[in-house]
Amino acid sequence: MRELNEARRARLAAILVESLRQDPLLSPERAESETSFTRRCLRPLLDQKLSALGFPGLLLLGTGAAPMISCYMLGANFYPDLAIAYFGDAVFAVEVKFLRNAQRQNAIATAIGQAVIYSQRYENVAVVLIDAAGRISHEEASLATELLDSVPISLILRGATREGTLSSHRQSLEPAVS
Repeated sequence: MRELNEARRARLAAILVESLRQDPLLSPERAESETSFTRRCLRPLLDQKLSALGFPGLLLLGTGAAPMISCYMLGANFYPDLAIAYFGDAVFAVEVKFLRNAQRQNAIATAIGQAVIYSQRYENVAVVLIDAAGRISHEEASLATELLDSVPISLILRGATREGTLSSHRQSLEPAVS
């Protein structure tokens, strides 16, 4: 059986981050919750990627999949929106937040804070911010992505389009981990 060694874990994270950044996705519906959107759009995307990889032992966790691996900090348990485990070992966590007109600052700070908490247990963490109001420029998105990639936290920032899909704020991307 193949082992999910450090190089393969890094490659897995790079594949998942690139998929979350670039693969076609529908926009959230008007009153849809982050949990519902994650279950409807992101979970099937990651499930498809894992199936295509065909690597034994990888398991998708959260939103109706297998139970989540929690992270503990300051007397509280935190749970990513989606995660991937390898035979019970926490490998990749995803935090999803919508950026609407109200509470944008709080949503950004909360998502990044949660990602930091998840990084204590998960080897790789991604933050998916959905710019539902279309207020973030490509330049701002690039600067934020570079900052979080250097932490290392992978930022995935997608914007809603009039066609009901999510566009990517970056056209050509280098994976956070090669």
